[in-house]
Amino acid sequence: MADLNILYETFELYLNKAKACVVEKNYAAAKKYYYVAAEQMLKLAQESTGELRKVRFARAKSVIEQADALEVATPKRANVQTGEKTDAPSSSEPEEKLTLEQALAELDALVGLGAVKRQVKAWIDLIEAFKIRRERDKKIPVMSYHLAFTGNPGTGKTTVARLMCHIYRELGIISKGHLVETDRSKLVEEHIGGTAIKTQKVIDSAMGGVLFIDEAYTLAGASANDFGKEAIETLLKAMEDSRSDFVVIAAGYEKPMERFINTNAGLKSRFKTFINFEDYTGEELIRIFKGLCVKNDYIISPEAELCLVEYINYLYDNRSSTFGNGRDIRNLFEDIVTAQSHRIPRMVNPTDEQICTILPCDLPTLPAPRQKPAVPTQHVAPAPISAPTQSPAPAPTPVAPINPAPTEAETPKPEDTVLKNKATEENSEFKFDWDKLPAIGFDDVAGLESVKETV
Repeated sequence: MADLNILYETFELYLNKAKACVVEKNYAAAKKYYYVAAEQMLKLAQESTGELRKVRFARAKSVIEQADALEVATPKRANVQTGEKTDAPSSSEPEEKLTLEQALAELDALVGLGAVKRQVKAWIDLIEAFKIRRERDKKIPVMSYHLAFTGNPGTGKTTVARLMCHIYRELGIISKGHLVETDRSKLVEEHIGGTAIKTQKVIDSAMGGVLFIDEAYTLAGASANDFGKEAIETLLKAMEDSRSDFVVIAAGYEKPMERFINTNAGLKSRFKTFINFEDYTGEELIRIFKGLCVKNDYIISPEAELCLVEYINYLYDNRSSTFGNGRDIRNLFEDIVTAQSHRIPRMVNPTDEQICTILPCDLPTLPAPRQKPAVPTQHVAPAPISAPTQSPAPAPTPVAPINPAPTEAETPKPEDTVLKNKATEENSEFKFDWDKLPAIGFDDVAGLESVKETV
């Protein structure tokens, strides 16, 4: 059941990624994500029975049709020397090489991530201490520099992975310091022998740098014949043979990543260091939004800032397991900028301040609050206040406690009520004369004719 849950989580992840890529008009990536999502749904269908099996096969077919409907153009880039356009590479060396101090300064500048920053710095101290011991011919334990980043989407895992490339290069662990981002779709081929070749090409492109595998747990498929296992074995071999100039950072949700690492002894021995990325707080999400405004020359009016704080706090308080953290805030920023851009062309000679200012009308409106069912409460009457010139006020009638509805066994019968009130009938306007009750004969009972005949 756990494996099926992972498959379904993976399907949802890749389907959402495909939809996001379609919105961004990145149809090549969308097509790949649709195919991987369909692959996960096909595996779910194979593990299902009856009507559920048919439904899942139909859904997989629908996702494949969505992928086939996309028109994809191969991305090209111009060759600097010849001017000829060639396929864009999947990775490159970093445009700017940061020193260790600069990389740490950028790490410190990131919003939140306090525990991550402390763990990265402690990791650097350990590496530098072992480096000093090595220089003085002292024995050091065998170290694995591969890392597992766990946490929800949008918590900064990829950003910190890029900084780790600079840090590892400065510490002499890797030679180039570039980052190659990949996932299951770029590692796994759906025929025998194809996955090892495809995975090895990605590994070769990452040599001298860091290979960042997003949603790495998807490589561990539910079935024994899943080709993802071939990718894992190829990766493990490269991690062992090229440990002096090749690092892997595997990333994904916390629980699926833990299960993924623990299901394979080779993975468990190589991924010994886990760094968990907690969700951002509401206050940190607001700081991320303001940082995007500063970076892109936008100003938030005081009124808009009040609305923004309320909206982001609402998002945070009502977040679900699919909440995108910083990613959702970036999407929110883009939506607000789009809404603001609709106002600018309609303004007559707008000033620089006007074209940069975000107003409350540019922000999305909050969803209507959910109506909670009214809960009956017991109100106690206030104690009477006696005045010196007046007679004491009568004590208030105590409020009857709110009790649950009586069960059938507890419901009083009419005759019980009459008998109970008999003691107080002397003081009542209505008096029941028990001695004048009419005699009831056998024939007065309605129906039961056959019984009467028998009697």
